[in-house]
Amino acid sequence: MKKWILVVALAVVSAFLFAGCRPEDAGSDNIIVAGSTTITPVMREIAEAFESANNGLTVEIQELGTSAGINATIEGISDIAMSSRAMSADEQAQGVHPIPFAIDGVAVVVNPNNPVSDLTLEQITAIFYGEITNWSEVGGNDVAITVVSREEGSGIRSTFESFANIDEVSSGAIISQGTGGVIASVSSNVNAIGYVTTGVVSDGLKAVAINGVMFSETTVMNGSYIFANTFFIGIRDDLSDNAQRFVDFILSSPGQDVVSAAGYVRIQ
Repeated sequence: MKKWILVVALAVVSAFLFAGCRPEDAGSDNIIVAGSTTITPVMREIAEAFESANNGLTVEIQELGTSAGINATIEGISDIAMSSRAMSADEQAQGVHPIPFAIDGVAVVVNPNNPVSDLTLEQITAIFYGEITNWSEVGGNDVAITVVSREEGSGIRSTFESFANIDEVSSGAIISQGTGGVIASVSSNVNAIGYVTTGVVSDGLKAVAINGVMFSETTVMNGSYIFANTFFIGIRDDLSDNAQRFVDFILSSPGQDVVSAAGYVRIQ
């Protein structure tokens, strides 16, 4: 009798625990979005607007990094992935479908007290590859350059390395976890250089022109800003009704208005 009671108790506890592991089912009011730390700030703003227009629905944003967010969506742990890079053929073959929702620029950033304000693509490549190591080589002060990059699996890192035509950054680079780490490193070091999306460039950072061109909606649309990057959400075929409502909102005029207000170029 005692053994039977123990089995039932364990079954009840197990059911309770497993029920809380996932945003449950198609009727769940909780929508989980996971992935890119770069996209997180604008996605939080979109989620806030969505929740205001859909009383009772909540959107949970999880900063895991692009690759981890895509994997979480493939495995059904999250409803929607956030990706700051194009999704690979292998990822798509595993059931996640990319949907573009914004265009951003990858900004090469320095400390505001750094006199350098313009770099060519070739100079950027050489700096991050470790071939140019002193700011005096590109018109700056006679001091060593501190290169700041992102961690493995970062979508913005893979995108930046593609734009800069490098397969890996200098072995002496500081590797920062997340966008916040890059902002902290560059804003506190006058000799540092890093990269973030243009939407998060703040008072503690200065974006440099690339080949004489600054990021703007015009330069992105006419192709003259060469570090333009598309933001994606990723979904599975078995998307819940409420998660689909959030996807529809992201792509709607109100959702795209949030994208524009955050400094990105809208898709719709």
